[in-house]
Amino acid sequence: MDDVIRRLITTLDDIVGKLEENRFPNEQSISQGVVLRVLGDLNWDIYDPAVVWPEYSTGGGRVDFALCHPPRKPRIFVEVKQPGGAGRGVKQALEYAFHTGVPFITLTDGATWSFYLPAEQGSYEERRVFMLDLLKSPADESADTLRRYIERSRVVSGDALRVAREEYQRRSRRAAARLEIPKAWNGLIDKGDKSLTGLLADTVEARAGFRPADADIVDFLASLRQRTSVSPPPPPLPPEDPRGKAAWWAGRIIRSTRTENPRQIGSQGWVAHKFIMDHADGVTYEDYRAAGYTLNHLKWDLDHGYITAERKDEPVTETGYVRPLPRGTLRILGDEIEYASPMNAVEIILKKLQKEDPNFLSNFYRHPRNKGRSRSYVAKSTEELYENTPYLRNSHKPLGDGWLMATYIGKPQQKIILEIAAEVAGLTLGRDIVVNF
Repeated sequence: MDDVIRRLITTLDDIVGKLEENRFPNEQSISQGVVLRVLGDLNWDIYDPAVVWPEYSTGGGRVDFALCHPPRKPRIFVEVKQPGGAGRGVKQALEYAFHTGVPFITLTDGATWSFYLPAEQGSYEERRVFMLDLLKSPADESADTLRRYIERSRVVSGDALRVAREEYQRRSRRAAARLEIPKAWNGLIDKGDKSLTGLLADTVEARAGFRPADADIVDFLASLRQRTSVSPPPPPLPPEDPRGKAAWWAGRIIRSTRTENPRQIGSQGWVAHKFIMDHADGVTYEDYRAAGYTLNHLKWDLDHGYITAERKDEPVTETGYVRPLPRGTLRILGDEIEYASPMNAVEIILKKLQKEDPNFLSNFYRHPRNKGRSRSYVAKSTEELYENTPYLRNSHKPLGDGWLMATYIGKPQQKIILEIAAEVAGLTLGRDIVVNF
């Protein structure tokens, strides 16, 4: 055991005792009594503000400590939170790191220490390399973890960042392999893999004394098919449906809710409207009424830009005909392009920027603001687009190269997407990208 670990174990034993006595009630006491003591034991010069820079300004806010090498060049951000609040500052810390190019951040409330790689792909949880709980881990293990990620010589040499990235990649590969297990299993079943069916037949024969029929084995294996993240295509539209395609789609969404009255389905009604427009070249008020909606619903869709009256000077009436129509012109990098709706304008801009720079969407995905409170705006899977709302996963548009864009979002979120896009592309919104919703 070397001097760093020995010294740190002694410090951690003292810190844990005080944590158990609630001796650190706020961020200031955690910074002074926990963070700076740990950093000092890890050979950071806590008395040199050019090396351990307190209240470092990122342009978008302040981070509690920037660990610098060379002096005044941040290598790691350390963000300190109230006791029990380490999980609440992740988005903010990732934004700070993104704007300054810092590749590694640490969030702590004194007891827990979480280490993140902000530039990697995935959710906040997936970008967390490790979480250490001083109250649950032996002092020697805690000391080893803290040294592995933030000991000064390891940060200076690049070993700390290299190890963190290796651990992230190893975990990512394991997660990707785990997701492929049911798909591989289904593939073996669908192909009637001879080794699989033969092994099962041999085992049955050894137990029962006779060999089962191949068809029985295939039927049994088919019953074991595992569900995967691949969504089946929607069923074909019944041609006999008298209400038309729009109403049929609305009814399909309504039937997936827990109420028979479409006027009571709250935000689900918005989904029905969206599907009406996604799957209809045009729709009459009769389609809305057949699906259980009122003229106010139709007007709401018009007001919010999801549909446009065929003639703009024609009043909306119970017999009015509406369809998605070009509603404006946007300008991007000198090109003028017509768009049919705000969402269509966002789609056009993202595709245009991806065409200009093949890494654009990848960089957009890594931007901390790409992930909202309950979903991501751009991702490569519908599960990540709508992490907590699986019933919305059909609401997306392909952007190319496997990237998808969420479409179940409002105008404030559409504007956020444009702000992110301009920042990632190094453009100015309002000058290089001009669009008015």
